[in-house]
Amino acid sequence: AVGNQAGAALQQLEVAFFFAALGTVVAGVSSTLTTAFTEFAPFDLTDDIYLLAFGLIMLVVDAPVKPRGLLFYQAFVSRYVKFLTRLTGKGFWYVFLGIHVFIALWTNDAWPFAGLILGPGIFLVGCAGAYIGMAKTRALDAVARKLVVQSPEQLSLLYKNNALSHMSEGLTQEEFNNIARNNAGIVFAAEELGLIFNAICDGRRFMTLRDLAVWLQGPRTLV
Repeated sequence: AVGNQAGAALQQLEVAFFFAALGTVVAGVSSTLTTAFTEFAPFDLTDDIYLLAFGLIMLVVDAPVKPRGLLFYQAFVSRYVKFLTRLTGKGFWYVFLGIHVFIALWTNDAWPFAGLILGPGIFLVGCAGAYIGMAKTRALDAVARKLVVQSPEQLSLLYKNNALSHMSEGLTQEEFNNIARNNAGIVFAAEELGLIFNAICDGRRFMTLRDLAVWLQGPRTLV
């Protein structure tokens, strides 16, 4: 039941992220056009164009549908701006965008009413994302603390005992979940496992023994 609730919350958050990105694009278009045609303010105009560009990037990242043409741009963002694909990083980024939207629409008098609605709305979505991302990060840390004490030989044996369906390729999400359940008493929802695999092995379908070792030996991994 807890796993189902966590999965449902993440699904709702994904929808909220999409509308936050859409709101950022609307704000960027409005502020850019207002500044361009009502005053000579090159610095404000540059700021508005950046806001529009940021919104378009997030619209690509958080698009609810994944047509083939969009996958190339999502892969590009994932490779070069990786923190935008992590729940925690994305949450803090939307906090920044919410503030930026409010300033662009309300403070600059481009569309004050929309700024009063969109700015705080995007800000709150970002806060929710950052909060949930940090909570999932703490849960993943709890699993890591149980596994990091194992020797390389023990970790290799743990991997072999659990990577049963595709040992040559790596652990599936369910097999990693079994490790978390058996060693730390923590069970992740399917949506949470997607976030974890995105953080540990860049979203690949399988987690290799090397991925597992690098995750445990490296710095804290933000979900």
